[in-house]
Amino acid sequence: TLPGYDNDLWWGVFTGSKAPKARIDQLNAEIHKTLATDELKRRFADFGAVAAPTTPDGFNTIVKNEIAKWGKVIREANIKAE
Repeated sequence: TLPGYDNDLWWGVFTGSKAPKARIDQLNAEIHKTLATDELKRRFADFGAVAAPTTPDGFNTIVKNEIAKWGKVIREANIKAE
């Protein structure tokens, strides 16, 4: 552990902006079901990870927070695309 350092690794599934809510909810339910299997829990544990499934709205919040966090880092460090 590094003092003052915190970072999470996350994965997510994105859809098109016009994807029907019912389809997004179905996809989310299937992802939750898969993440709950013993096999996937074991695979995650093999590299020290724990699945933390969320809702579509929760995932949206995660993405917005990441954009804000890393956007600040980019601006403060004056990072520019090449």
